[in-house]
Amino acid sequence: RKQAEEAQQKSEAQYRLLADNSTDVIWTLDLNGVFTYVSPSVFQLRGYTPEEAIRQPLYEVLSKGSIAIVQEKIQQSLEKAKSGAVPAPSVTEVEQPCKDGSSVWTEVVSRLMFDATGKPVGIMGVSRNITERKQADEETQRERAYFDRFVETTPEGIAICDAQGRVMRVNAEFVRMFGYGVDEAVGQCIDDLVAPPGRQEEARAITRSTGQGEKNLLETVRRRKDGTLVDVSLIAAPVLITGKQEAIYSIYRDITERKQAEEARKKAEAQLRQSQKMEAIGTLAGGIAHDFNNLLTGILGNAAIMRSSLPPADPLLENLNAVETAARRAADLTKGLLTFGRSAAILPVALDVDAAVGETLDLLHQSLPATINIVRDFQPDAWNILADRSQLTQILLNLAVNARDAMEGKGTLTFSVRNEVVDELYVRQYPYAQTGEYVRLSVNDTGPGIPDEIMEHLFEPFHTTKPVGSGTGLGLSVIYGAVKQSGGWITTTTGHDTGTTFNIFLPRCVSPAVPVQTPRPIVENIQHSTVLVVEDEPVVRTVTQSLLTRSGYLVMTAGNGAEALDMIAQHRKEIDLIMLDMTMPGMTTGEIVRAIRALDPTVPILLNSGFASNKTAKQILEEDSVQGFLAKPYDLHQLLEKVQSLLCRG
Repeated sequence: RKQAEEAQQKSEAQYRLLADNSTDVIWTLDLNGVFTYVSPSVFQLRGYTPEEAIRQPLYEVLSKGSIAIVQEKIQQSLEKAKSGAVPAPSVTEVEQPCKDGSSVWTEVVSRLMFDATGKPVGIMGVSRNITERKQADEETQRERAYFDRFVETTPEGIAICDAQGRVMRVNAEFVRMFGYGVDEAVGQCIDDLVAPPGRQEEARAITRSTGQGEKNLLETVRRRKDGTLVDVSLIAAPVLITGKQEAIYSIYRDITERKQAEEARKKAEAQLRQSQKMEAIGTLAGGIAHDFNNLLTGILGNAAIMRSSLPPADPLLENLNAVETAARRAADLTKGLLTFGRSAAILPVALDVDAAVGETLDLLHQSLPATINIVRDFQPDAWNILADRSQLTQILLNLAVNARDAMEGKGTLTFSVRNEVVDELYVRQYPYAQTGEYVRLSVNDTGPGIPDEIMEHLFEPFHTTKPVGSGTGLGLSVIYGAVKQSGGWITTTTGHDTGTTFNIFLPRCVSPAVPVQTPRPIVENIQHSTVLVVEDEPVVRTVTQSLLTRSGYLVMTAGNGAEALDMIAQHRKEIDLIMLDMTMPGMTTGEIVRAIRALDPTVPILLNSGFASNKTAKQILEEDSVQGFLAKPYDLHQLLEKVQSLLCRG
C-alpha cells in the first residue's frame, strides 16, 4: 500500500509538473460548468492568474459566439456516454476574452472524465493559442474573397486554365464578351472555345509558350459564341505556386472600338494628306497653265492673222490648220489643269439638275455604243444646284467615257439624282465634307472595279491606266477640280462584284433655274470703236491689237496699269472699251479698276486672264465695276463675241 501511495504521489507530482510548465492551458471542469483546475499558463494566454480563472463561470471564459458551440459539444458527449459508448475527444475552436479587453482564439481538445464506476464526473481539456494561425486564415480568406471580387468585377474578360489550356474558371466579363455560360466554358480547351479557325495555330502557340513559363502580350482576333469576331488585347501568363506552374491565366480586353477609331483616324489622315497633295498639285498646275495660256493666245491669234492673209487655196492652210488644232488641244489641257486647280473661269448659274443631267444623257445615247444600257434614276423633286452648265456636262461625259472603257463597251451605266442632308456623322467619316443640304449625283457602272493601287492616285493629273496616246490622264482630275470649284466633293466606292460608283455632292441652290440662252450672232467690222488693251505680255498685247484692228476696231495698248491710267486720262472720251489683264505686276486688279472708275465711271471693262481666282473675278463682276470676263487662250471668234456684247450694252 505504501508503495502504491508513493507511486501515486510521484505520478501526481509528474502530472502537476507537466501541467504547471506547459505552454498550453490545462484545465478541468465539473459537469456544472465550474472549473476545478486551471494551469498557470492561463496567465500568458488570457492575463488571469489561475486563482482568478478558476473562479470564472464558463460564460465569462468564452465569447458569446463560442458558448453555444461548447455547450452543444458537451451535450453530445454526455448523450453518447449515457448510451454506453466512450465519446472521442472533442476538438473545438473558440474565442476567449482576455483580462485587458482583447480576445484570443484557442483550439480546445477536451474529453469526459469518469469515476471508478464509469460515471461521467467532469471534463478535462487543453487550450492552445491559435490566434496567429486564425488571423492568417482570415487574411487568406479575405485575400481570396478580394481576388474573387476582383476577378468578377474587372472590366476585362478573364479565363483561368490548367497547364494544358482547359478552362477552370471564367469571370462575368468573359461570359459577356464571348457569350458562353460558365458551364459551357469550364472544361473546354480555351483555344477551341474562342480562337477563330484562322487563328487556331496562333492560339495554340500562345498556350504552349505560356505553359513553358513565358508571358505573352499581343493584339489579336477572337470568336464569340455566335461566330462574330472581336478585336482583343490578350495577356497570357503562367500561375506559379511555390515555384511550380499550376495554371495559366488569360486576360481579354475588347478593343474593337479603339481599332475602329484607329482605322477612322488613319482614313482621315490619309484623306487629309491626299487633299493637301491635291491642293499643292493644283497650285502648281495653275501656275503652269497661266504661262501656257499667254503663249497659246499668241499662237492662236497669229494663226488667225496668217489665215486672213492667205488665199483660200494656199497649201499652207493645211499646216496652219494643224497648228491651230495642236494649239486648241494644248488649250484644252491647260483648261483641264485650271479646272483641277479650281482656277478655271466659270459661270455658275442655278440649274435644274434633272434637266441638265437629262440633256447630257441624250448626248450619251448618241455617242455610247448600243451595248451599254443607260439607266435614269432621278428624284422627281430634286433641288436646284449652283454650277457651271458646261462643267456639269464635262463631269458627266468624262465619267461616262471612263465607265465605257472599264466595262469594255458592254454593261449598265446608272445615273441617279437624290436630295441629301449631310449631318455631323457623315462629316466625321469624310472630313472634307460639310453639313447642309446637297444634291447627290451618282454614276455607277458594272465594270470590274478599281484596284487599290489605282484608288490612291485616282484624281491626280496625268495618272492614267490607258495606253500611251489613248488619254491625257486629266479626265478625273478635271472632275475633281470642277466639283471642288462648285463647293462640293466627290467620293468613290468600288468592288469586284459591285462595279464603281462616283458620288458627287453639290450644294443646293434655292434660286429658280436659269434657262439656256441662245448665243447672239457676231457682227463684224464695227467701225469707230476704240479699245484700250492693257496687257503686260508683249506677244498677247501685239496679237490682240492685230486681231481687233483687222476686225475694224481702233486699238490703243498699255503694258501696265500706270500706262493705262495715263492713257485713259489723256483719251477718256475716245476709249469705248478697256481690255484689262488680271495678272499684271505693280498694281492689283482691284487697284487698277478703282483708279479707272475714278477717271471714267461708265467705260466698259473686259477682264481677261490665263489664270485667275474665280472668286476674285466673280466678286468684281458682282460689284458691277467690270462688265465681262474673257479667259485665255481665246480665238478671234471668242474675242469678237465678247467685245461686241459689251459695246452693244445700253
